[in-house]
Amino acid sequence: MKHTAATAAALALLAVVGCSQGQGTGAEGGSLRGRDEAAAGCPADRAVYALRASPGPELRFVRFARPEVSNLALHLRVDDKDYWYWLSESQGYGSISATLGPNPTDDIEDPPQFEAEAIDNGPFTAFSATFDVIPRAPRIGDPSPAHVFAPDMGVSIWFATSDTEARTVLPGAMWDFDRCAPAEDEAAP
Repeated sequence: MKHTAATAAALALLAVVGCSQGQGTGAEGGSLRGRDEAAAGCPADRAVYALRASPGPELRFVRFARPEVSNLALHLRVDDKDYWYWLSESQGYGSISATLGPNPTDDIEDPPQFEAEAIDNGPFTAFSATFDVIPRAPRIGDPSPAHVFAPDMGVSIWFATSDTEARTVLPGAMWDFDRCAPAEDEAAP
């Protein structure tokens, strides 16, 4: 039920916010239309997203070796802190979940097994430029989603913060494609 409610919330958000203007800083400018066209030409493993409601936080897909579901995880960078989300899909008519977990890009043979609390697991929905739902988790080389909605990330990082640290506030808003990062081999000096 949680995922159905999140999908309904995403659609309501789209109706209120509309698609005319974004907050990103990508080379294509502030227009969502320009960024949507750029997203189609960028592989998912190089896509960088900006949070529509708040400048600063950055979300990107990152590669890691995990044979089931997706070979991409989500890397959230907010307030100079890093958070990692593992993507998983339910069989049949389920939806995609993003679960707060350890860094999946660490140089280890097998991904770690970790215990996730219910609060660490939230819905993940990827959209095309025309806001059609992309029904599976992106994989390396897939076209980038133009928009991503993962409204429970803020809740999971709030509760992941210890009582001695400052709490990070992340609103539940749409992530819009911002830019295409250079390929790993192009990024090396």
